[in-house]
Amino acid sequence: MTVGQQEQEKILKTLQRATLFLTKIAHRGSAQATAEDLKTLKNIIEALRYWHLKRLSSVLGRLRSALVAGEGDESDGKGTGREVSEAITEAIFTCKAVKTYFRGRLDDARIYEELSGKKWKENELEVLEGLKLIKVGEERWQGDTKNATLREFYLAPSEGILYRTDKPIDPLVAPVKSHSDTRAAQIIVVEKALLVPDFPPQRLIFKDTYTEPLTNELCGQVMTHVPSNFSQLVARYKGFRSNVFAPTDFYTMLAFNSAYSTLRDLYLVDSENAMLRLDLSFADGAQARFRHHLIYGRFEAIFGRLTVQGPDPVMVPLSVFHHDDRPPFIFLGRDLAP
Repeated sequence: MTVGQQEQEKILKTLQRATLFLTKIAHRGSAQATAEDLKTLKNIIEALRYWHLKRLSSVLGRLRSALVAGEGDESDGKGTGREVSEAITEAIFTCKAVKTYFRGRLDDARIYEELSGKKWKENELEVLEGLKLIKVGEERWQGDTKNATLREFYLAPSEGILYRTDKPIDPLVAPVKSHSDTRAAQIIVVEKALLVPDFPPQRLIFKDTYTEPLTNELCGQVMTHVPSNFSQLVARYKGFRSNVFAPTDFYTMLAFNSAYSTLRDLYLVDSENAMLRLDLSFADGAQARFRHHLIYGRFEAIFGRLTVQGPDPVMVPLSVFHHDDRPPFIFLGRDLAP
């Protein structure tokens, strides 16, 4: 977002107003929040939305919802007090970061879009050339707008780096055509792409691409950089989440030794017998087939996102992999559809 000096001064005043409000609520306690406080918070949120400060307006919206839902009562046993505390902490950090951004002293470009609605120009982005990518997964992602986004995930096997592309789609029409339609025997060769600063997996904007046959050599490189120790992976995830601006989800491939099933849950097991629970809510009708494939199949790895559900991270699976299969990745939302 590009603003003039006068607009910047107005934004900084709004941010100062938000900071003072948050400090007051934090010191006084959410149990003492009044109807006037809620009205003030609503006005601040509307001002932030006007300036396209979507991260901060979203956090404050969550704070207001928690205050309204709990009516300021921190002891109602519904976790309202914790939600209020977390929202206040995140909002204070975000206020500070936005102020730093508008004063030209924020050097973490990964959060520019999230903080300020920044739209990148082509000459501001890094150019990548000569990538060879295998598509490893896809999912529909619903943001703050009416339209959904088709997120496609790609792996550069030789480097072990994950990338993504985002394609707006209308949720009322069929999915858009994509490289996934020919993924069985092809790779994507990127002659030119633009790399958007972001938390991993970083977003690519394809400019010039073509396809080539998928070779055994390239497929065999997939497992070279895939983590296999669950404890180390969870530690990496917690480190990733230590940045208050990082997304909740951490996308990764993960090698596993076996799978263990109970009546309700399904777990991956590594070589040290550590277990990681899978979230099977992705497609109820495909659960039985997925359990069978994972327990009795010969898959080497899984691709998905680590996320928070209760005290421990869980993995939401998006695809499974074996280097001898064609296609090597089975997409859970598409290939295992009931």
